[in-house]
Amino acid sequence: MGYVAIQTIITEGTKWNDASCVKCRPGYYQPYTNSTTCLACPRDSYNIEEGRFECTSCPDGTYAPSASTERCFNREPCTEKDYIPVYTQCKNGFYNQTYVLKKPVICKETSSYRPPAPQELACTCPDGQFKNAAGLCESCQPGFSYVEGRCTQAQRGSAAILVKDLFPRGRTSASISCATDTGCSGACRTSWRLHPEGISSGIQTGRAISHITIPVELAIDGSLTIRSVYINPANQAKNFFQIYVDGILAYHTTNTDQNIVIPLPRDSKHIAFVWHQNTVAEVIVSQASIIGATDGIPILRQCQSGTYSSTTGATTCTLCAPGTAANQLGATTCSPCEENTFAATSGLSKCTACGAGSFANKGSSFCQTTCNFTIGDNQVNLSGLKPTTVETIAGNRYLISLCEILDTADCVNGNTNLHTHVCVTRGNTNRGIDYGKNFNFAPLTVDNAVHSLNVTLDYGEECSSSDPTQPIQYKKT
Repeated sequence: MGYVAIQTIITEGTKWNDASCVKCRPGYYQPYTNSTTCLACPRDSYNIEEGRFECTSCPDGTYAPSASTERCFNREPCTEKDYIPVYTQCKNGFYNQTYVLKKPVICKETSSYRPPAPQELACTCPDGQFKNAAGLCESCQPGFSYVEGRCTQAQRGSAAILVKDLFPRGRTSASISCATDTGCSGACRTSWRLHPEGISSGIQTGRAISHITIPVELAIDGSLTIRSVYINPANQAKNFFQIYVDGILAYHTTNTDQNIVIPLPRDSKHIAFVWHQNTVAEVIVSQASIIGATDGIPILRQCQSGTYSSTTGATTCTLCAPGTAANQLGATTCSPCEENTFAATSGLSKCTACGAGSFANKGSSFCQTTCNFTIGDNQVNLSGLKPTTVETIAGNRYLISLCEILDTADCVNGNTNLHTHVCVTRGNTNRGIDYGKNFNFAPLTVDNAVHSLNVTLDYGEECSSSDPTQPIQYKKT
């Protein structure tokens, strides 16, 4: 029997331990005994000492953000930068525009500045809609979009795709949306607010994490598209912006970026923007849209590479099937992969070449091998090798089949057969991991002498790097 000696155990991130109590840090307080957490000082109060049971209220004419560790700031006279427009719903062809103070209010109203007076403005419909007899905006029938004064049908190679503009410029209210959940923790002075190009996180007084969560409902597999993410100032690794889909990290950047597309499965429920500010900066998210939203507006779009539309009046573009690909915009069909190439999954824009020593027929979704190889002057026939199973101490089970694709009930993910050369399973989870559909066989040389066969495995299941700024890569062994 073997033994291991544990010399030191260190636990990080704990709020307390069994030996002693922990004082609340500045900006926090706790008025009760036997408590396990500290409370943030509310807005317009502060605390500059540790171990306090109450916060100090700001005097009149001053303010402080939540969890403030500084004394209160003077409320300067309000200017135009402190106001934001609010719009009513379009009715009888018109809507009302008024100006209100941004929340939270950090300025004082004086006679030195007055916001513009309320006014009535004519309604303009979003792209893809028209104004009906009642003065309300209306969409065309499915498969059509309103273009240049009439409902226009989607042609082959395109579709009238449902698009929802998350933050319509010039036509939203002061609060981003009643359906969203916004928040900020840390040295927060402001929260997410509207911006002429979309939304802005605002600039906090110190380290803070600002988030906005938006519910989504999709009619099809769709995507989140963003024209740009502008971080000012940029190139500061301490500040970063992230996007989550149903709690899973889908995007990470520390710098300004453009033309972002994040896939959204049809069963997606929420997306979240999270801004981590550690130095003085802000992030502006410009022109964010949900493609495929059930409450979207039909917009004519060319089919993207990897998709096609073969009929007129389509409401969505179809993914190319495995074994086919489309590498251009506006495709009306997908082309089968040429011989000795393959397309393992749906929606690919190009086929991948088979590795050395393997082949594929036209229109294949995987490569095959005869397992006959030349090593130096010798011919080696490995076709007699049978699939084998290797179990590790950690409980992982490797199913390996060198000469043919695994097609067994032991190599599945849910109800989907992985059709691969190597897969890994653990216990009875019914969750297999694809370790590679494509083998590359090559002689291995040492001191210029060929003495063995090197087998490289790739094009397996995608795995994200531990560094979220790095691209997704395929497993390779």
